[in-house]
Amino acid sequence: MTGRQAFLLVVWCCLTGCIHIATQEQAPGGFLGLACNSQAAWRRTELFFGLSKARGPGISPADWQLFLEKVITPLFPEGLTVLESQGQWRSPQGRTVNEPGRVLVLIYPAQQEHRKHGAIESISASYKERFGQDSVLRVDDCVAAAF
Repeated sequence: MTGRQAFLLVVWCCLTGCIHIATQEQAPGGFLGLACNSQAAWRRTELFFGLSKARGPGISPADWQLFLEKVITPLFPEGLTVLESQGQWRSPQGRTVNEPGRVLVLIYPAQQEHRKHGAIESISASYKERFGQDSVLRVDDCVAAAF
């Protein structure tokens, strides 16, 4: 696990306050889908984006907003939530590194899981390419939700 991945995992644990373990099964499309009970008709996916860069200035609020408007929103026009975050991780040299970030929270019907998977992976790939990032942490869960 890289330092950035560990950082993102710590941020997620801090935000949620706990770790939920669900059973997993191999799903068509090659990713691990969640086997959820019948009460969980919804899926929640959280993507953790670091805003620092290895070289040069970090990702600005304007850069993030443009990415949100041009890449994320068209893929999830029905709605989403973005949270500001502050996390930390240990570098390979043993130094604690603090980093601002954003957490994208997506809630969508379980029956759309396979279709949404491609959109979510596209967001991660686009962010890594556009901003020179090593990783974007993805956390999936089964949830019971009502609107």
